[in-house]
Amino acid sequence: MASFRAPELNRDGSFTWCNFEYRPTPSSGDGEDTCWILLRDGVKFLELGPGFELLKMEYSGICSTDLARHLSPTPLPLIVGHEALARDRRGRLVAPEINASHYGRGIQSTCAYCNPGPFFMHTQCAGSSGCLGIWTLPGVFAPYFLAPRHTLIPIPDTIPFRAAILSEPLAAALHSVEASPPKNGDKVVVLGPRRLGLLIVASLIYWRSVHKTEFTITAIARHQHLLDLCVALGCDHTINSAVQEVAHLQYDIVYDTTGKSSGFELALNLTRREVHLKSTSEAHANGIERLWEFVVDELSLFGTHLDGSTKSLAEIHKFLDFSWEGEPTRPNLNIYVSPNIAAEKMNMLQEISAAQKFHQMTIPEAAEIVAQGGPLNSSIPLFDLAIVSSVSELDPLFRPKEDSRFGIVRPRGAILLTLDENPSPRRKHVGSVTLNLSDSGRKYSTIVPPFAFGDKAMYHEAYLLQRHRKIKSINSYLSQPKALPALRALALTKGGFVSCQIRKLAWSRLLYIDRYNLTNYNKASRFDHPFVDQIQKDVDRALWNPAIHKSRTTKVVELSSMLNTILTKHQDLHYFQGYHDIATVFLLVCGPKLGMALLETLSTTKLRAWLSPTLQPIQSMLELLPVVLRHADPQVADFIEHAETPPYFALEWMLTWFSHTYDSISVLSRIFDVFIASDSTMPLYMCASFVIQLRERLLKTDCDRWIVHNFFTTSGKILQLDQEPFSHPILEEIISRAVEIHTALPPSSLKLPPETRKILQMENQLDDLAPTIRAPTATETATVAVGAVVLAFAIAVANAVLSSG
Repeated sequence: MASFRAPELNRDGSFTWCNFEYRPTPSSGDGEDTCWILLRDGVKFLELGPGFELLKMEYSGICSTDLARHLSPTPLPLIVGHEALARDRRGRLVAPEINASHYGRGIQSTCAYCNPGPFFMHTQCAGSSGCLGIWTLPGVFAPYFLAPRHTLIPIPDTIPFRAAILSEPLAAALHSVEASPPKNGDKVVVLGPRRLGLLIVASLIYWRSVHKTEFTITAIARHQHLLDLCVALGCDHTINSAVQEVAHLQYDIVYDTTGKSSGFELALNLTRREVHLKSTSEAHANGIERLWEFVVDELSLFGTHLDGSTKSLAEIHKFLDFSWEGEPTRPNLNIYVSPNIAAEKMNMLQEISAAQKFHQMTIPEAAEIVAQGGPLNSSIPLFDLAIVSSVSELDPLFRPKEDSRFGIVRPRGAILLTLDENPSPRRKHVGSVTLNLSDSGRKYSTIVPPFAFGDKAMYHEAYLLQRHRKIKSINSYLSQPKALPALRALALTKGGFVSCQIRKLAWSRLLYIDRYNLTNYNKASRFDHPFVDQIQKDVDRALWNPAIHKSRTTKVVELSSMLNTILTKHQDLHYFQGYHDIATVFLLVCGPKLGMALLETLSTTKLRAWLSPTLQPIQSMLELLPVVLRHADPQVADFIEHAETPPYFALEWMLTWFSHTYDSISVLSRIFDVFIASDSTMPLYMCASFVIQLRERLLKTDCDRWIVHNFFTTSGKILQLDQEPFSHPILEEIISRAVEIHTALPPSSLKLPPETRKILQMENQLDDLAPTIRAPTATETATVAVGAVVLAFAIAVANAVLSSG
């Protein structure tokens, strides 16, 4: 018996504290046959049969399902929570299974879901006494709770609580990979890798190792610290979607853990073959209102045409023979067919498979058959498959009535949505794409109809292979104290430092920033310099990038703080309009703390001439542009000279490192790779290369001073680098040419302004600082790697969970 006080979640999202008593019934004794009466504030609200054990809570995790419980269609009020470590009556530490099926309670029954056979899937037991903290059965956010005793998993004493508490979500993550296993050569991506997403990353790495399967793993998130954890776990690639466009990318399998409909839609856009939706936080998406029920029933959704073509016949055969991968083949004897399916198509279906029975009727008629015991010759009183003609038929198929606990299609069955009545003039048919849906401790599967997808760019194998090798090279050089020349050389080759998280490491290394100790780069307590008002005006007009619109207010404050702190600390620096554009790139790529450290170092070295009292040093360097152009492309140089156009059209390019010309962080970070890895004259060579890139259009322009000047000032629109494919072929051509010109016509051969020569000398001396940049300490390394250690412990626990059934 247990008496305690605990909060219950209400439908409006509020909590009510109540007094609870869990009493064994007097006649049931004390043991496996114990039955229970549960009282809330002295009033009985639930009776439970045998097979439960009273557990004392020790440690609990909070799942997204818990946070969104009040949005689900399951009964409330209820004590929620389902991830727990607890003590049984013998004092053992155990992790509970959440489904109170006959199997989970160790109860003998004739239930097809709980006995060996083709329909063994005890988590879907129709006679279940509930689901811990989710359906009927009070959850673990309480001092005591009741759990099905047959599936309790003992936790070894050697596993810390912080690792063992991950056993349930990690079991769910491993189930995701089981349900959607990558094949050799696949490219898979995890969206939104927070706790569950990180566990999926770990599970994919574990799966790849155990099954000797070769596939690449990418993580996409909006927060860099999450991507850093993915890298520490062994993820192959990561992308910060807050600063880099991702919608054009493609992957074979997408594991969506965002829990948001926007993430789900992005997953659909990214996939070539399969989406595994690993959350049900939002109740609807893509025209499906009953998404929760769809997920809980573990259904699969196919889409194809019923036009008799070879392709459609193959897809129909695949649908009619559908069974979960790795599970026993289940006989799909009874198939519901919508009355909206035309007679000739119905005849075609019957000719394809005479052994299966097709029941064409309305959904209310089908629901009545289910209520009376189900279709004939079925061990489960539900239809095995269903064929419908529109998305609007899906929700009543999942739950024919508001109070229905089950739909008309059995769990782990499948639905075929015909595409003949679902034309999409804006989308291109690209074939069936699998979507797998899963929630905590379960695996669910569905196939998204093809008409939900449009034209998408594709990764090229050669590019991916080259990218993978380059990342390995960069990582190896980052750890070598004397590898700065090699690291700089990699920045100048195709792709630069590849991704934002690698740029954080590489830029820090090249600018001698100890990213493990940024205490010298704290925000100034007060801003004291003559440019405060101008900075505020410029910052207020900045950061309108669509990728960060939701966090713009925060970013504006961070940007202002970066600029004002640097100018307060360095009173000899003079602000110029455009400095905030450069700062924005560092903020969005590296965050406010590291971004400020990098910008401050640049401001006192490479950008020192930029921050002079006047623009004279920049103007003096720009006057060398005709010299560089004459060496690289005499015809272009002659044209500009004959037009009598001074080189000041390139002032914006050079002054802001092109950050006022382009908005794309992907483009700008690639340009910054080059400028950070090169000497301070490289912007001059990049300006020359940009001019030469425009030569064909330039030479067709009127040779007039102001027409030519205007032509160059609008060149950003002409080249449209922001609209380039992810590999930026035009930009890479510009960079390659700039490097070639720099090599053929080195700065030493130019009559550089005195300020620039001083900066070049200082840059050469900076390499002497490299040995003073310490390597991470053992403690700091352990801090980064702790997630991997925890996951290794939890995998052992999860294996026990999986092997237990």
